[in-house]
Amino acid sequence: MEEEMIIIGASAAAVLIVLYLLAGSSTAVVKPPQAPTAYGLSVSVLDQSTSSTIPNATVSIPSIGTQVTTSSGSVSFSNVPAGTYTATVSASGYTVATQQFTIPDANLNKSNGVDMETVYLSKETVSPGTGNSYGYLQVTVLNTLGNPVPGASVIVGNQYTGVTNSAGFVAIGNIPGGTYNVQASAIGYIIQGTTINITSGAIAGTVMSAIPVANSVPPSSISPQVTLTPSNFSMTNGSLLVVSGTGFTPGGVVQVGMSASNTVTNNLSGQLTANSQGSFTFSAQYENTSTYTSTLAYLLSKSSGNSMYINVKDFATGDIASATLYF
Repeated sequence: MEEEMIIIGASAAAVLIVLYLLAGSSTAVVKPPQAPTAYGLSVSVLDQSTSSTIPNATVSIPSIGTQVTTSSGSVSFSNVPAGTYTATVSASGYTVATQQFTIPDANLNKSNGVDMETVYLSKETVSPGTGNSYGYLQVTVLNTLGNPVPGASVIVGNQYTGVTNSAGFVAIGNIPGGTYNVQASAIGYIIQGTTINITSGAIAGTVMSAIPVANSVPPSSISPQVTLTPSNFSMTNGSLLVVSGTGFTPGGVVQVGMSASNTVTNNLSGQLTANSQGSFTFSAQYENTSTYTSTLAYLLSKSSGNSMYINVKDFATGDIASATLYF
């Protein structure tokens, strides 16, 4: 009996030793590394023929953003989710390019998690115009998400026109060298105008931002109003007339005119763009010479009395606001 107990005790001890050894030699489960949920993205823009970098190129990627390349010809985005994207790239003197890529792909730098992409642009081959006395303008219209806006009407200096293609791009040629007011319009958008200098024999470019109507500042509840400074005008050389307007369509096109009645005739300003608050300011200088070098002097000279109406038309609503100028 005593011998059996010793055997049983030895067996129990052996079991305990085995369990102890098994516990001490257990192997921890190693989980595979998790793929990152977001990446960095670097886009380099190069000349197709020379492979040289292109600074000041606009890179627009829907749902990611829009940036302009640095002097090194590249832009960088951070926290980009995995997925497939299409970039629209434009630069003055080059044809607009679109390129699709997937993040991550073979261009991923695994050491830093940055996907490296390259877009090549081809030189614009369309002639700027007939002879060196004309210039050429490229316009790209993008919405606030960086998506192209096709079908946007672009007008340069109230004379030269074009319509954007599916990439939001339009090229307009045969424009004499000079400084021009560039306007654009598209259904469902308010597009802020800009001023650009076109050099004879060269190609210029600009990017215009289109704001969805739902995101714009609502028009003022009051009627459009016009203020003149001064309201009693001195017809002497160098005198300045300032026309200020409020309550117009935000980002809309307006035009200042002058006539003997409260209608827009005798264009004084050309087309202007109200700001996001529906306001604008326009100034005209009086220069009375034998040839009437200013439109203001010429129009005032045609008056048979001592007053004229300054009229401002809101093209979006058709409203006309007027103020009386005495002289």
